[in-house]
Amino acid sequence: MNPPPYRPPQDDQKALLRQVFKASLIAVPVAIAMFFGVIHTINSQRKAAASQAGWQDVKSSGREMHDDLKQNFDPKIGITNVDLARFEKMRAGLKNVSQNASGDEAIVARAISQYMNRLQTAVKSYQDAAGKLRAAHVLDQFDPSDTSQIPARREIVQQFLDANAAVKQVLTNYEDRFRADLTAAKVRDLKIQDFLDVLHSALARKNAILLNIRQCDDRIGAAMLDALNTLQSERGHWKYDPITNKIRFETAATREAYNNGTAAIEAASEEQLKLQAQLVNLPIPQP
Repeated sequence: MNPPPYRPPQDDQKALLRQVFKASLIAVPVAIAMFFGVIHTINSQRKAAASQAGWQDVKSSGREMHDDLKQNFDPKIGITNVDLARFEKMRAGLKNVSQNASGDEAIVARAISQYMNRLQTAVKSYQDAAGKLRAAHVLDQFDPSDTSQIPARREIVQQFLDANAAVKQVLTNYEDRFRADLTAAKVRDLKIQDFLDVLHSALARKNAILLNIRQCDDRIGAAMLDALNTLQSERGHWKYDPITNKIRFETAATREAYNNGTAAIEAASEEQLKLQAQLVNLPIPQP
């Protein structure tokens, strides 16, 4: 079943706000999807018997997480749950490999662990910022007499945009960071390029979807700022009714400006949901 169709802008934003962040849980699947693809790029390079158990743990936990994403995808609201215990199992498997393997195999395992740490840090900040944004009801529950309310909400939105940019930065530069890590570890240039070629082949399509999802969040945040700026600039010319949860504007032009922002939020939210569906239905990378 597809998401509800777009409705013409109106004063009552309650239905719209229920749709905002329908895809917010993508932050964790971003990490999972990337890690699983990376793991398979080095499967064919596995040689050390002592590391095979570690690689197997990594592979099985990645496959389980991939299956979880599909099972926990709701066409109306997106990915609803992620089993982070399997994520930790994957990290433990990589640690096992880095400690028991030798040569380039151990170096690659450490490079992947370093990437995971960077992305996990960015994802955690994103989750915190997204949770704060949802809890703040930035386009709801207004008190027109509170002059500090809108600036405070704009700051919360900006924190979300900054956190989203940090995730996007990790995703955008992942090949460069792998190259830098492997070069610093004295891996030969030819082997580095071979690894990056396989990495790109496995992840290019997935990464493009992930970056489009991040762009949707950019659009959501920017549209929220536009709506809040309209309320700030027209302060004294609109009223909020807490009983009906409606904003009433004195002029049609102001109402249209505000509704343009909220319509952009809804459009980006619905596009993000479609991108999630594409992501969970991508085939599992094969070694």
